[in-house]
Amino acid sequence: MVYILSVNLKNNKRVCLELAKLYGIGNYQAIQLCNQLNIGFDCYVKDLNQAYLYALLKQIEHQNLVVDTALQDQRKKVISELIDIKAYRGVRHIFRLPVRGQRTRTNARSRKR
Repeated sequence: MVYILSVNLKNNKRVCLELAKLYGIGNYQAIQLCNQLNIGFDCYVKDLNQAYLYALLKQIEHQNLVVDTALQDQRKKVISELIDIKAYRGVRHIFRLPVRGQRTRTNARSRKR
């Protein structure tokens, strides 16, 4: 197993699919990273050496991608700002109700609990 940005990547999986497990990197971004580093789609995590892993981390830093705890902190900060200015979305967050206009009469059971 390879440990990158607080996520364990399984050795028997493809690199592009495992990169999507990183918080803040989706499937499209993972494929783009693999293409930029000339990592084939059929390459497995166990085939990567330290140079590729270092290059991968450098590429993420070079593209200014916000990943993992930095992205989570950024989302928390935005929500706390909405709560501080008493915006409608912030009030919905306070009362644990759906934020994006969904109905609450019959649905949203999981959000209301």
